[in-house]
Amino acid sequence: MSDKLKDLAIAFAIGLAIAFAYDYFVADKGLREAKVYADSVAVAADARESVTTRWADSLRNEIVWLQSTKAPVTVKIVKDSTDAAKAAKAVAAAQTAHDSAQALVVEVASLVNEVEGLKENARTDSLSLWTAMARGDSLQNVVHDQSRAVADLNARIQALHPKPTLALKLLKGTSYIATAVIAYEAGKKT
Repeated sequence: MSDKLKDLAIAFAIGLAIAFAYDYFVADKGLREAKVYADSVAVAADARESVTTRWADSLRNEIVWLQSTKAPVTVKIVKDSTDAAKAAKAVAAAQTAHDSAQALVVEVASLVNEVEGLKENARTDSLSLWTAMARGDSLQNVVHDQSRAVADLNARIQALHPKPTLALKLLKGTSYIATAVIAYEAGKKT
């Protein structure tokens, strides 16, 4: 190889090293930083979703337990209501001791009203528990959706590749020219 050819090859190698160093240390730095940040955000979103899921499951279990402990009370309220209705009919049918019968009717009526109030309270409690569970499910779905969006965004960021810089484009063009010149010079020597 001639000195001209060696100088051209050395210049080509140095240019190639400078272009790649520039791309790696300068042009790609922002992309690398974005990828690291996206990874950390994805890890935080995954941890948040895990904690939210555990909390929501715990809340659901507690609500189910509350509902199961209320079931016997609800059955008792229904039974008391039936018994109060029977007593009211019996007192109303009795014709002896007219004054006391009227008092008993009033007392039974108040008990029936009390039972009705208990029923209404039980219904309200059930509705509020189911509403809370639905709200928890809704919030958990929002967290899942956000976590999926973060994961998708992270995947898209990780798939990004740096744009070729002007230096790299010039280097590629120079490498084609240098390769052609080297091939031409090598062909002249043979």
